[in-house]
Order: sequence, then structure tokens, then C-alpha cells
Amino acid sequence: MNLHDMICGDAAVWKISGENCGLQSHGLVVEVHNSLTLFIFVLRIWIKHNWVFCVLCFEDAIGFVMASNSQSAAATYSLMVVEAEAILCGLQFARYTGLLPVIIDSDVAIAVKWINEESHYDSDMALVLEEIRILSNLLGYVAVQYMHRKTNQVAYFLANMHW
Repeated sequence: MNLHDMICGDAAVWKISGENCGLQSHGLVVEVHNSLTLFIFVLRIWIKHNWVFCVLCFEDAIGFVMASNSQSAAATYSLMVVEAEAILCGLQFARYTGLLPVIIDSDVAIAVKWINEESHYDSDMALVLEEIRILSNLLGYVAVQYMHRKTNQVAYFLANMHW
């Protein structure tokens, strides 16, 4: 299966995750109820400094790209903070494009747990978690749930590419 088939295929193809130990990569999928799919991919690489790349892509059920965005920033935080920031970035992009409501599937169980627990505040993640909660309430229906890593091979495939 090539990259185009994985990205432009049906929603079932998107349900596949992984982590590249060499690049410390990570990916997650966000489903949108109105037959669109928002794919959020986070890639953390080591090139002199830590850099985080977040690529977001809304697609319809046929595979046509409805909207896309990418960001990069220097990262000095843990993978959980990067994951939370990618989720926040996806929610902000969903709000900007109006592609709502949203279901977020992440393979970082502790990040999902902390986002769903209103009382947890970790020193590195407290502000990001609070922003996610505020934006989720503002957007209406936003669900964050755990998805096992082995069910997101697209993220693994993209993480192993040399951009």
C-alpha cells in the first residue's frame, strides 16, 4: 500500500499506529461525525534541536482533502505534552474550519486519561489540558478516547518517511 492509498483511502485504512524509536514519532486520528476525517500526525525528530511537526488533514468519505494545515515548533517537553499540544492544535483547526463535532482517538493512554479527568494538573501539562477542556466545552461535542498503537499504521508509515 502506498502513501496515496493510505491517505486518500477510506476511513478504515486510517485505523492503523506506531512509534518509530529512532525518530520518536507519534500519530493519532480524529474522526468527524459528518463523514470527514481529521488526521493529526505528530513527528518529533532530532536535528540539532528537537522539532515537532504537526500535520492536520480533513478528508471526506471519498478521500478528497477538505482542509489541511501543518505546524512546526521547537519542542522541549515530553511526548505527553507534545501529544496534548497536537490535540489542542487539531481542536483549534477544527474550530477555525468549522468541521465539527469531533472524536479524537489517541494512542497515548495517559494523555487521554488526563484530558478526560477534570481534576488532574501536571506541571508541564496543566495549561495545555485546561485549554483543551475550555475549547472542548466551547465547541460542544468533543470526545477524546484511547486507541491502541497497533491500529494506526498510517502514523507509523508517515513517521518512517524522510521528509
